[in-house]
Amino acid sequence: MGSGKTTLAQSLLSALQVEEPIQGSPTFPIMTEYHQKKSQKRVIHCDLYRLRSVDEIMEIGLEEAFMDPEVIVIAEWASLFPEWVSQVVEAHAETLQFFRITLGWPASSDALETVYRDLGIEFLPTTKRL
Repeated sequence: MGSGKTTLAQSLLSALQVEEPIQGSPTFPIMTEYHQKKSQKRVIHCDLYRLRSVDEIMEIGLEEAFMDPEVIVIAEWASLFPEWVSQVVEAHAETLQFFRITLGWPASSDALETVYRDLGIEFLPTTKRL
């Protein structure tokens, strides 16, 4: 907690140029849906921290979102369900573009730059002084 997951997600949402105002962490609503201005692709930002089972993931429709090539999913706390993530990635390897970012301190911009580049977003690293 507090490692910058939501800040990273908000940065990605901003770079993807979503139409809707960017919300804070979707911890309470679990999932927030946005739409890209240019392509109208759906962008889903979800926080799996409060979910307790794969059944709950299925109930909110997250697996369908992962399978849809017109949807970009930003999932916080997906590491709580490693077997499920592995199954989804393996089952949809031909159509799924999957990135895993593990946040820590100090954060490495190399992993972020790769994700941004592969999503077709210009990466502009910033330095924040504490």
